[in-house]
Amino acid sequence: MAQYKLSRGPRYGEVIHLPQSQEVALALALGDIELVPDAPAPAKQPQWGIAPSAQGADVCIVYTLATGEQQRYAGPANKARDGFKRRVWSGEAQDYVFDGPEPPEEVLAAYTAQKGQHERQAQAMMAAKERSEHAQADADFGIRK
Repeated sequence: MAQYKLSRGPRYGEVIHLPQSQEVALALALGDIELVPDAPAPAKQPQWGIAPSAQGADVCIVYTLATGEQQRYAGPANKARDGFKRRVWSGEAQDYVFDGPEPPEEVLAAYTAQKGQHERQAQAMMAAKERSEHAQADADFGIRK
């Protein structure tokens, strides 16, 4: 059912719901009614968040555009503020400038904290692996400690 506005008669200007039918099509063709377009859905606002990276071993900042497209940044935490900026030509400055959105402070803080935690875990795993490799090498060569 669609909305139609009456163009003639005692109920002129009234908006009514009518089903699809030959009578409605004829009234529309004769100008007795006008189709009222559906109200557009409210525009979605871009959203920021933190999510696991594509590899799952790290975290990234996710920027979801109003269209549903996602952009991700998983680089160094100290460069996260500029991670979504792109190099564009500025006719005013007659040079390339970096322009684009910046993540909110709370997202940057959460990303920095989680990124630091993941880096510490990775360093601990590498240190443990290195110790086990050294222990294995010592055992292979008969070195006792």
